[in-house]
Amino acid sequence: MGAYMSAPNKEKVSEDGSGPSYSYGASSMQGWRTGMEDAHVAKTDVAGGIGMFAVFDGHGGKEVANFCAKYMPSEFAALAKKTHSINDQTLRDAFHKMDSMLREEKYAEELAILSGKYDDGNSSPSPPAAGSPTASGGPLRAPSSKERAAQMVRTSLNASLDDAKRKG
Repeated sequence: MGAYMSAPNKEKVSEDGSGPSYSYGASSMQGWRTGMEDAHVAKTDVAGGIGMFAVFDGHGGKEVANFCAKYMPSEFAALAKKTHSINDQTLRDAFHKMDSMLREEKYAEELAILSGKYDDGNSSPSPPAAGSPTASGGPLRAPSSKERAAQMVRTSLNASLDDAKRKG
């Protein structure tokens, strides 16, 4: 069935907590998809007593949702501290920061791991043939599975981000 299962996974993962003057609950369910693609944040204090509650939809892939859930709170807090304000623009800037970070090379491996398209490095490619440029330490080298996975994720993310920018 492609990206869908023949029956939904109805198992729910839930959490709850409270802040200074409120309580919250969050629950997620995979449903018909072959894997959970969404992520969420439920933090009661990310900046100056301001809580952050967010759902990141996995349309860009589960790696994007998980990446944003991991980094959005701290990036929002850093922007609030830097600008000495918390408002709509701070939140917009935090989302734009996520877009920028997703394109940065230093996060490529992490995104590949989050995507599940990277095998963690425990398997190694076949050794190069004797006499090949790779075997002699020449400039040609087959990319590792990590590099291939990172490139696949980067290509997909760039296409998704460019499409989102075109749509506004």
